[in-house]
Amino acid sequence: MGTTDTSIDQDKLDAYHANLTSQWIRTLGPDVEARLQRGALVADVGCGVGVSTITLARAYPRSRFRGFDAHAGSIELARLRAAAAGATDRVSFEVARASDYPGSGYDLVACFDCLHDLGDPVAAARHTRKSIATDGVWMIVERVTGGAQAGEARLRAVATEGGFTRFRRATQTPFNLVLEARG
Repeated sequence: MGTTDTSIDQDKLDAYHANLTSQWIRTLGPDVEARLQRGALVADVGCGVGVSTITLARAYPRSRFRGFDAHAGSIELARLRAAAAGATDRVSFEVARASDYPGSGYDLVACFDCLHDLGDPVAAARHTRKSIATDGVWMIVERVTGGAQAGEARLRAVATEGGFTRFRRATQTPFNLVLEARG
């Protein structure tokens, strides 16, 4: 949702509800959805107000979700939204940057519409590579038209510089690219 946005963009909200769990996760391969169904550890980096984090938590009740964003106001609102959704037993939110969020062994790290906004996306990619489980997946969702850091070729370069060896376009909608990076 972006790292400084405290409002909820209805178009993004609709896209997440329509696509995130019903389509995008499934395009990452059956291993990702199976892990989420069994109980995975997920980091939502640049989580904004928590829309994507809570959407995933609702769909995968056996998994645990940690949302990170550098904007304290967004994290405060995300915590309120998690409480209202009754999800605080499996969802937590913390103020942290994409290049230094805590934790390791994440089965899935997701960045939704935020990588293009980061000052140093390569540092974020390196940190993601360190924090992800050996067989973990980095899911990058970006708008088809984005900032200077966006575009599939540029994002592939960022992932490669960050230490990922496999990168592919999982799917594309009229508005979003869904990209997958693995060890």
